[in-house]
Amino acid sequence: MFQAGVLMIWKLWLISATVILGIQAIVDLSGTSGRAKLVVRRAEVGNKALHRRANQAPISAQCVNSYNYQDPKKYPLKKGTVACMAAGPAGKRPMVCSGKCEIRSNENFELQAPIPFGDFGYKDCGRDFGNFQNELVGFTVHPKQFRAFNDQNIIYVQGWHDPNDQTTRLYDCSWMNPGATNNQRPWCDGCVDHFFEELPIKE
Repeated sequence: MFQAGVLMIWKLWLISATVILGIQAIVDLSGTSGRAKLVVRRAEVGNKALHRRANQAPISAQCVNSYNYQDPKKYPLKKGTVACMAAGPAGKRPMVCSGKCEIRSNENFELQAPIPFGDFGYKDCGRDFGNFQNELVGFTVHPKQFRAFNDQNIIYVQGWHDPNDQTTRLYDCSWMNPGATNNQRPWCDGCVDHFFEELPIKE
């Protein structure tokens, strides 16, 4: 009789322990599942953000600060693309553009049709090279590169002025009003964010 009572108590204890452990396991699993779902959710959000950045829709941007004025060895570009330093919230927005670049009409500079940037000319520019440095005679320069200092009303242009000698050289061009030819900057299509740093002006 005594042994039967002890056996019954032992069985009840074993059943109780099993139930308690089962409840704890369910609670632990529930908590772990919740944390796992949270981690997965955060990962999904992060991946979507990266996917959006990797697949940024190209835009049309105006290269107000510089055009192809980066170190090509440090910041190489794919063939057919240009480095465009546009305006941005922090003052500058480095971009790379794969579409056409042209001077477009605006409220201060009206055009019948856009001018391909390769056909555009900055006017009354001085030659900043050799014995011609600071020469007062003005030239119309066809740009291949430029860097503008808009707060100083000056743009440094790498290009040429002589059709018979299209060697790229440095010129400086200035302007007095918003509608001046030398205050116009190209718009480029197919632009996406792309980090680079501008080169300093070397005479």
